[in-house]
Amino acid sequence: MNHTGRTTVLLALATLSSWLGEALHNAIELPGLTILSLETIVPGTLAGLLFGLYLFLPSTRVSLVLLLGWGLLNLVGGGIISVLPLNFLPFAPPQTVRHYLSHVFYSVAEIPLILITARLLRQSISRSD
Repeated sequence: MNHTGRTTVLLALATLSSWLGEALHNAIELPGLTILSLETIVPGTLAGLLFGLYLFLPSTRVSLVLLLGWGLLNLVGGGIISVLPLNFLPFAPPQTVRHYLSHVFYSVAEIPLILITARLLRQSISRSD
């Protein structure tokens, strides 16, 4: 797949948005953490590495699938499931408006990455047909 400047910038911004959603959630919900805490740095590094794969792999389809999976994992696991008071979770999330709002922001921040990678994957599949 050919990288265009516009597509690359949009994907970079969507990847950054995905990470910022989690970083902001952590800043609100886990005030003892800093931007350099592992809970924030590791996901940001992983997202950056996945974007790097998009830039440098000869075939971008694998990296797009990984980025899509990353966005979906953050949306479903981090944004939705972890806010619910479920017995199998190793913690009891607070049921406050602030907590829910931080998860709404976290979830919404994943949507650009999911939409852009899904669109790019559809385009790559239709080109190979």
